[in-house]
Amino acid sequence: MLGRLLVLLTVCLLVFAGASAEAGKRVALVVGNGAYEHTVPLANPANDARDVAAALRSLGFEVFEGLDLDQTAFSRKVRDFARAARGAEAALFYYAGHGLQMEGSNYLVPVDARLTDEADLRFEAMELTDVVELMERASPASLVFLDACRDNPLAQGLARSLGATRTTSVGRGLARVESSVGTLIAYATQPGNVAVDGSGRNSPFTAAFLENIKTPGLEVNQLLNRVRQSVLAATDRQQTPWTHSSLTQDFYLSPPDEPAPAAAEQEQPAASTASVAGASTAPQTPSGFDERQLELEFWQSVKDSEDWADFQAYLNRYGAEGTFGELAQRRRDFLKEREAQLAAAKAREEEKEKAASEAASSSASASDQTAALPEDSAQSSAKAVEQSLGLSRSDRRHVQRALNDMGHKAGVADGLFGKRTRAAITSWQLATGAQGTGYLTVQQANTLVSKGKKVQPATSQTTVNSRKASEHHDRARDYIKENRYDLALSELNQSIRLSPTSSSAYATRGTVYKFKGMCDRALQDYDKSITLNPKNSTSYLGRGLCYCELRNSTMARIDFVQYLAFQSPKFLSSFATMLKKAKFYHGSSESPDKALLKQAMEMYVKSRCR
Repeated sequence: MLGRLLVLLTVCLLVFAGASAEAGKRVALVVGNGAYEHTVPLANPANDARDVAAALRSLGFEVFEGLDLDQTAFSRKVRDFARAARGAEAALFYYAGHGLQMEGSNYLVPVDARLTDEADLRFEAMELTDVVELMERASPASLVFLDACRDNPLAQGLARSLGATRTTSVGRGLARVESSVGTLIAYATQPGNVAVDGSGRNSPFTAAFLENIKTPGLEVNQLLNRVRQSVLAATDRQQTPWTHSSLTQDFYLSPPDEPAPAAAEQEQPAASTASVAGASTAPQTPSGFDERQLELEFWQSVKDSEDWADFQAYLNRYGAEGTFGELAQRRRDFLKEREAQLAAAKAREEEKEKAASEAASSSASASDQTAALPEDSAQSSAKAVEQSLGLSRSDRRHVQRALNDMGHKAGVADGLFGKRTRAAITSWQLATGAQGTGYLTVQQANTLVSKGKKVQPATSQTTVNSRKASEHHDRARDYIKENRYDLALSELNQSIRLSPTSSSAYATRGTVYKFKGMCDRALQDYDKSITLNPKNSTSYLGRGLCYCELRNSTMARIDFVQYLAFQSPKFLSSFATMLKKAKFYHGSSESPDKALLKQAMEMYVKSRCR
């Protein structure tokens, strides 16, 4: 029983050092980019993303879905996904759209990207390794599916802009990626090759993926083998999906079904005999699947859709004679009619807005005209003006620094204009007497960029260092869970170097030293942690355990009592129950008496530390 008490305290320390993966939680980011503004649009990605997202939701994934994302929205989706995936059992990323490689690095292309030179690529596209690394830090199992190897005019134009001596640095298709342990990356075709976009609703790769994703008990590598076979057949062997996997355990998108009852197994031969005797059987696809089951899966994936094209896709495949043919026709016709009515209503509303705008322009000054415009129209116009400025990412950072310096909280100066930055721009505009659109005019941009260049970088650098320190700390916690203490120490040293006043980083490093049996070194870090934050209960607990191992019962008792002073009533009740079973505590465990609990703790410490 005494041992159980010490284990309880040690487990508490482990919990503070890093939470374990949430059992059963699976998170996915699904992106489909097709409506490109500066190159040829792609027909399939939006459909691919919708269908994959629906399938993953039906399999229990928490799905972050993004369609036709610009650079800002793409970055925001990735950040939200990475946060949600922390501690999850598995993280999955599915991307359909344009992608390209340059000098061995892969980039995913937002719909607003204008890639005229190498600098544009660095700041307007999303580097694949950034997404993969975030996933690997967040979850022990990371799965990446890339239908992004399509023939890409953006890559061709970029290659031409680099000149004859460097065009080879812009590769064909995507480059091979080496991932960390626990990661699988699947490409629509082998590295360096180009995949086809497809002439149906989905690309060949996504169509094959959807055909197999819900098959129970199909391990993901087996699933991708089936996908590879289907794509080879559909493309006349011109496209070969490729996989790099370092998964350490079997992974199932659709877990195996429960074992069938024994009675059902006994009936199986009879069913087989009936089939041989000529009993009717369900039609089979070339891959051996029940066609009626596939039709049901298809219907389940579209039945709640608000897009009439989904129901037309069902009718194209199964016809009006399909099991759900009549329902599909009625739903398609209803949605088409509703779409037409909405379009007509929108046209009428636009006519009204146009008339109102013209009326306002005839009776007001230029500034009053802008104010009289409907809010959406004014913002749309302001957005177009800002886009025409062609602000570089460096310019945007200067804008954010200037806003922060003036008290309009734009957040980290990362050059990405998200909701927080837009709100800061609006706040500044209103404070200066301008219209609060959230988008910059030429004069406003020049003013903020100029101010931002004069802002001392120390504040911005401190923020950046703090963020990087936090990332190192998070990685250290992951290594602690894996008992990889030397790697954890390396990350914590980096964290403390970047943020030397972080009490939690010192506490975590002290914990690592304790686990390595280096209590003298651990005590130094716990002392530093408590100096920085006298309320850091983790440090009191860790230091008490170290003193206990060093047989210093007096100091251990003081730290354990201090640790308990920070705990919730629920924890104290649980701890009192353990002490009571060990015959140290004689009061009520449901509502512990603090004086008695303190005495019991002192007795316990003496018994463990002599």
